[in-house]
Amino acid sequence: MKRLLALTLALVTVFTLAACSGSSSAAVAATGNNTGSALPYAGKKVGYCPPTLTDSWLALIAEKIGYYCTLDGIEFIATEGQGDITVQIQQTENFIAMGCDVIIAQPVNLDAFRSVVEEARSKGIKVIFWADDPPYEVEGSYMSVDEIQGKLCGEMAIAWANQTFPKDAANGGIKVAWLTTQYDDRPSAKNRQDAMIAAIAGDPRFEVVFRKDNLTLPNECTDAMNECLALNPDINVIFTFSDAHAIGANAGVMADKSLDYSKIAIFGGSSTAEALALVDQSVNNDSVIRGLVLFGQGDDYFIGGANAIKGIIDGTVPLNSAFFCDHTAYNHFGYVSNFNAEEYSKNYVNK
Repeated sequence: MKRLLALTLALVTVFTLAACSGSSSAAVAATGNNTGSALPYAGKKVGYCPPTLTDSWLALIAEKIGYYCTLDGIEFIATEGQGDITVQIQQTENFIAMGCDVIIAQPVNLDAFRSVVEEARSKGIKVIFWADDPPYEVEGSYMSVDEIQGKLCGEMAIAWANQTFPKDAANGGIKVAWLTTQYDDRPSAKNRQDAMIAAIAGDPRFEVVFRKDNLTLPNECTDAMNECLALNPDINVIFTFSDAHAIGANAGVMADKSLDYSKIAIFGGSSTAEALALVDQSVNNDSVIRGLVLFGQGDDYFIGGANAIKGIIDGTVPLNSAFFCDHTAYNHFGYVSNFNAEEYSKNYVNK
């Protein structure tokens, strides 16, 4: 079935808000600052169980989407998925029992999650997938473009290498480590990570000499980086799934004072303020995180996601709608992305 609608965040009006709430606990309930009595979505409930809330990006999604939902009276509940599809299914069943109006789905295994999605929808609960477009009917999907995220990381690596190493470096002279997460179970993660390697595949200077799969937490990436450096102390480029993984890998690199940090670069497929600050520090080699992928600018990613949820509650968007965010590359060596989300959306077809 073809997608019936594709929207981009370029069409979303960005408005300014004074503050946002957050929590570091396993369950997060964001609270807005709109105290008026005529909240348009008062009484509505939205449940979200991401793979984990220990990942800084996923925790930020819970915080920010919750904030922009609760401004209009939506009760927003986020729970910890523990990287386990069984836990995510159990939490989703809890959302069903609570009578949530919308469930945000971000499962670590799409196929295993299908039955609980069908159960929810059979009871009139609407489902929006976050970061994935499942091969079965749902109300909508709110997505970045996995292949573009990975492509930007690969292209940033090439641009950085062109400045750091001679263009006539020997074949295989630039050593690459590839740290992945949930590689086999989640198509969106696999697509992002494969695109990183595909982007450098045509450049003979790059050689992947180390790979570690199914890393979930930043400390696991630190351990993987320690293992990599023990085998490959001359590593140059490290690809990571997310900014949280990049932070973990960066900790492993920076702990080894024998390394020439100017010859090492980490790239990740997402970003948070903490990670962006480390990119800034890389200018002086106080960090080796050289480039990250931004989803839109400022809070437009989160505002767009909240608006997609509200449209699904209203029933104003067709079944299987696709919503996309824009992508930019954050770095300090001059690489600029030419990705156009609106153009991409026009040609998007899945189901």
